[in-house]
Amino acid sequence: MMLIDGEIAAVGIIDGVELSHVSVRLDLQSRGYGRAFISFLVNEIVRRGG
Repeated sequence: MMLIDGEIAAVGIIDGVELSHVSVRLDLQSRGYGRAFISFLVNEIVRRGG
């Protein structure tokens, strides 16, 4: 989950080495949050050894 100013901005699920159900709040789309969030999730998979 990605928080911005204490509010949920994006959510996604890591299942092993796969990402699913990634979404960014509609009013925050097209601002680069999704790209940053996907990067974070991929790095988290790598950190876990995936």
